[in-house]
Amino acid sequence: MKPRYKKTESKDELVITIPSNKDGIFLLIWFSFWIFGGIMVILEFFKSIFIEHKTFFSFENIFILVWLCFWIAGLTIAIYALAWTFSGNEEIKISSSKLKIGRKTFIWSSSKEFYLAQVKSFRAFTPNFLSFWFRRGTYLYGDGGAKESFAFDYGAKTIKFGLDLDEAEAKMIVQDIQNKFPELCES
Repeated sequence: MKPRYKKTESKDELVITIPSNKDGIFLLIWFSFWIFGGIMVILEFFKSIFIEHKTFFSFENIFILVWLCFWIAGLTIAIYALAWTFSGNEEIKISSSKLKIGRKTFIWSSSKEFYLAQVKSFRAFTPNFLSFWFRRGTYLYGDGGAKESFAFDYGAKTIKFGLDLDEAEAKMIVQDIQNKFPELCES
């Protein structure tokens, strides 16, 4: 079976691109119902004001407006999750002096850079049961609980990334990195 990632190599640089897992049919159906529910509440709000002639500051309308604020926040997260699911990819770029890890969708991108001299023990990472349930901030990436596949030590911190790869693919990527930059994988 062909690996999901792509590797681009030059004289002093290695770029590995990992596309997101494109399995988002449940998310798409959920998103449709979320939109439908929001539209129905907005219509109820306008009906309350223009047909039933309730004041803008009635309890019912204030409740609907507060509810819509939370709905819009949820909508924003859902749009990001859809963008990640259908167009996202993670990029590992290693040059002679830096390691750059980035995530991109068609509407958003972010990256972090690390000095290569401080990167130690780059390895494939298999999270244990507790790290899957008690890690911080993963849902903000819209990955729906995907597991990290790589880790490395950076000073006194352990950096984890590489969402939802099979263990065999993660080991293949580590081997590619070790072939080009052997000093990264040393303990």
